[in-house]
Amino acid sequence: MRTRHSRSNSILYLLERTLRQSRGYLQQTFKRSGSPVSVDQWLILQQIKRTPAISLQEVAAATAKDPASVTRMIAQLEKKKLVKRKTNPADRRGQNLFISTNGEKALQKCAVGLAQYQKAVGKGISQDELNLLKKVLDKLYENSGGRL
Repeated sequence: MRTRHSRSNSILYLLERTLRQSRGYLQQTFKRSGSPVSVDQWLILQQIKRTPAISLQEVAAATAKDPASVTRMIAQLEKKKLVKRKTNPADRRGQNLFISTNGEKALQKCAVGLAQYQKAVGKGISQDELNLLKKVLDKLYENSGGRL
């Protein structure tokens, strides 16, 4: 009997497969919790909440996303009234990003979905195993040229 997905020894394949599956599952939990944002938009909202008055370029660097994608997502979040842009007083050419009250509410809905996701996907995985996984993923990231 053939399995649907053959198990590969390629770390890249395993990472990509896991990322796609996890991202889809998290998106479903966000929908069920009434969240109006995608997983990528949630990552950006989280970063803006953590660092008020952050620039678009700083968001891109902090989320490891290309600036063009971040620009499009910020525009979508702005259209949904989840973020606000204000001119940077130190450099009038730049803009700072802030989370709105609606953005805070969206993040609260995401938190519900995230808790459900973590409970479901974390079954049978100890905290020590999760810590080791994070350490290994950070090392893979650094070894491939990324900066933490």
